[in-house]
Amino acid sequence: MIDWAFALKILPTLGRAAIVTVEATILGFAIAATLGLVLAIARMARRRWIAWPVAGFIEAIRGTPLLIQIFFL
Repeated sequence: MIDWAFALKILPTLGRAAIVTVEATILGFAIAATLGLVLAIARMARRRWIAWPVAGFIEAIRGTPLLIQIFFL
């Protein structure tokens, strides 16, 4: 049986949590897009001392599972 009184009581909290989730998603996308663009431009640099370390970093990130990356962080 559904307790509607409890459901109405926690609805404002769920609404605030949904807003925080959307904000975190937008912020994460903005950071990822900016960092991705910077790394892509750096990888295409003509100077090898810039392009090679960036390429190595990108390949290391792409080659490891996300869970391992989280452990490193």
